[in-house]
Amino acid sequence: MKRTTVRILVALSAIICAVSVANAQDAEAALQGKGKLIARGIGTAAAHGAGVFGTAGAGSLVIKSSDATKIEVEGFTLVRQEGDMFFYQGQGYASVRGRDIALRLTGAVNRLRCVGVGTVLLKGHGKYRSGTETGTWSEEGTTVKLGDPAP
Repeated sequence: MKRTTVRILVALSAIICAVSVANAQDAEAALQGKGKLIARGIGTAAAHGAGVFGTAGAGSLVIKSSDATKIEVEGFTLVRQEGDMFFYQGQGYASVRGRDIALRLTGAVNRLRCVGVGTVLLKGHGKYRSGTETGTWSEEGTTVKLGDPAP
């Protein structure tokens, strides 16, 4: 009986160690998005890449667009434009669709939704979901890669 109990404990310890090592090795993979991300929080939410990026909230909003970009903004006030950079302030909703686009909201991020390929940086306090993965933002910044770029 004693010998069986010891064997079971050793086997369980080995399984726990193997799972811990696998989880540590896959920590980077856990931050690989599935091409879609939804987040909310307080701080800075910035997305860059190609696809459709949308946000709702309050604060400072910056949008970078390319020639083939569709931008929709409601509620935010345009403060200035410098080339392909648009600077907004206030509260509302914004959506950007295209290639080589970027969107950054600093303040209250009620919702950030990104579908496509690229990188999202979440800095502050909040939560996100990408595919089946969920996580939290940090003050140091949490980077999530969306989808796989085309070869």
